[in-house]
Amino acid sequence: MSAIDWLAAPLVLVVLAASGQAFAARLPATRPQRLVAGFIAGAVLLHVVLSLLDVVGLRWRLAFLLLPLLALAIVGFARRPRLAPQPTVPPGWGDAVALLAVLGFAALAWTGWITIPDFIYHWGLKGHRFLLAGHVDYAYLAQPLGWVFHPDYPNLYPELLAVTAMIGGWREGALLLWSPLLLVLVLISVREVLVAEVVAPLRRNAVVAFVALACAGFAIGNLMAGAADWFLALALVAALPALLATPSAAGDVQLGLCAALAAGVKQEGLVIAVGLVAVQLSRWFWRGPRPSYRGLAALLLPPMLVVGYSWWRIAQHHLLQEYDKGLPAWNRLVVALRVVAKELLAPSWHGLALLLLALPLLLFVPRHEEQ
Repeated sequence: MSAIDWLAAPLVLVVLAASGQAFAARLPATRPQRLVAGFIAGAVLLHVVLSLLDVVGLRWRLAFLLLPLLALAIVGFARRPRLAPQPTVPPGWGDAVALLAVLGFAALAWTGWITIPDFIYHWGLKGHRFLLAGHVDYAYLAQPLGWVFHPDYPNLYPELLAVTAMIGGWREGALLLWSPLLLVLVLISVREVLVAEVVAPLRRNAVVAFVALACAGFAIGNLMAGAADWFLALALVAALPALLATPSAAGDVQLGLCAALAAGVKQEGLVIAVGLVAVQLSRWFWRGPRPSYRGLAALLLPPMLVVGYSWWRIAQHHLLQEYDKGLPAWNRLVVALRVVAKELLAPSWHGLALLLLALPLLLFVPRHEEQ
């Protein structure tokens, strides 16, 4: 495997992060947080560009993809005025532990030993097909046996795999590096939230190290290399700065992009997207004043466009599967709660999942809101 193979994913990450700076540079955030926000915006923009190419019937080419993304990057870095980035803190021992955890995860992911089966039978299968076809191959998704790889799922992740392979070729080990890269972005988001909340250095380092070891350990033990769930984790963690601050137009932009990313990755991400949007709207209308029309557009349009396009294609090609149909029912809720209770005690979590039960305690933590 050549150097360009395993550098392909980091290169795509940098290009996407740069292309999203037109949005990220307007956020009151540290430089690392803007890197994360830029990547999220860039990933959504890439999905939009690829979707537009599909609509007009143009085959995917690197030139068609890189030119608009690079143009957006130039606009993002050139626009004035720009909010000065907020200060962060130098790396600590927790960051060193996190780096070691990520490197261990990356080394095992590169070997393919901890590849999630869904990458072989779902995400990677579709990504490779899209790469060969030069577009999202809806005829392939609509075939009778297509139900085995979830044809009615959104396509942001396999599109990202296909674009990465355009640079380095289809090398599973190199493509699996997206998982540790996304874990890096998750850990950056966690660290910078703790910095913004002025958490004491010892606690901050301990939390960063704990999150890194917990995520990397679970990923290695449960074959999470190549999983799409890293995108959902990133969308949730990257949304924290906006959720912890007073509702603002900048927060609307941040949450709208996080919701769009979640909705573009998995059907389960639609629940996260709706939750993020609903929480922000409730905060606006509960606390006042009312949000501006631009703020509402920034919050609602990105996830609505992603979801609307996905469901248009699903309806157009009859991709919705029988097991995904039906309305919510009480008997399904009971079954779902039983499964959740069982998973909270699953040995593979080593008790970490029980920490979710402590989340309501955050409601009793006093906060001094910005005026």
